[in-house]
Amino acid sequence: KYGQVDCTNRPCHCTYKGQTYGIGNRFSDDCNQCECLATGYVRCSTYLCQCKYNNKIYKVGETFKQGCNTCTCKADGTVDCTTNPCTCTYKYNVYDFGAEFKDDCNTCKCKNNGQVDCTNRPCHCTYKGQTYGIGNRFSDDCNQCECLATGYVRCSTYLCQCKYNNQIYKVGETFKKGCNTCTCKADRTVDCTTNPCTCTYKYNVYDFGAEFKDDCNTCKCKNNGQVDCTNRPCHCTYKGQTYGIGNRFSDDCNQCECLATGYVRCSTYLCQCKYNNQIYKVEK
Repeated sequence: KYGQVDCTNRPCHCTYKGQTYGIGNRFSDDCNQCECLATGYVRCSTYLCQCKYNNKIYKVGETFKQGCNTCTCKADGTVDCTTNPCTCTYKYNVYDFGAEFKDDCNTCKCKNNGQVDCTNRPCHCTYKGQTYGIGNRFSDDCNQCECLATGYVRCSTYLCQCKYNNQIYKVGETFKKGCNTCTCKADRTVDCTTNPCTCTYKYNVYDFGAEFKDDCNTCKCKNNGQVDCTNRPCHCTYKGQTYGIGNRFSDDCNQCECLATGYVRCSTYLCQCKYNNQIYKVEK
C-alpha cells in the first residue's frame, strides 16, 4: 500500500509522578534513585527514606543530637550515632563535660574525653592511726605536732619525762615534795614551789598546824611558816627577882603580888618608925 507511514513503536520517555523523563534519565525520588528504562517504565530503589528513633521520625541524611553525640538517619532506615562519652563518672557520681568539683581538698574537672582530671595535693595526714587535716595541730604526749601541706607530720622531740630524786615523772605530772608541789616541765626540768613547810621557833622546828607552849603562852605553826603566839605576861620581875603570875611575896613589911598584867602590886607601908631621931623597923 502506498501513502502509509510505518514507524517503530518503542517508548521515547517515561512518566513518573506527573513528570516526564527521557529514556535513560536518572533522577531521585526522596532517598531512592530512579531510572527511565527503554521499556518506558521507571525503576527505583526501594529504600524506606526515613528512620524511626526514640519514637521520632527522621529523613534519610538528617542529623540530630543524642546527648553530646551526633546521629544520622541512613538510607537503609537505620540510625548511626557517634559514641563519644558525654559525661564523666567519678566515684559513682556523674558530671557533665567542663564541670568542676571538689574531691576532698583537690579540684577536679570533667574533660571532653570523659576522663576526670584532679589536682594531686595531700588533703590530710595519718599519724598513729589517726587522721588530721592539713594545718591541724595536735599533741603527742608532751610534744606538739602539725599536719604539713606535704601530708607528713612534724612533731617536737622532747623526751616527755623528768628524773627527780631517782624517780621518773611524765611531762605535766605533778608530785609532792614536803608541802610543796613540783611539776615536770616540757624541757625535762622540775619546777617546785618554794613554800615553807615548817616553822622554826627558838631553835625548835614545828610542822604546820602544830600547837605548843612557850612558857604560859600557846603558839601555833601557821601555813606561811610563821609562829603565832598569845601575848600574855607569864611572870613579873621585881627587884631582880622573877615571880610567877599570882605569886605573893614580902618586900620588907609590905605584901606584894605578881599580877596577870605582869606588874607587881605591893602594899605601901613605910616599914619603919622614927623616934627621938632614931629609926626603928616595924615591930622592933
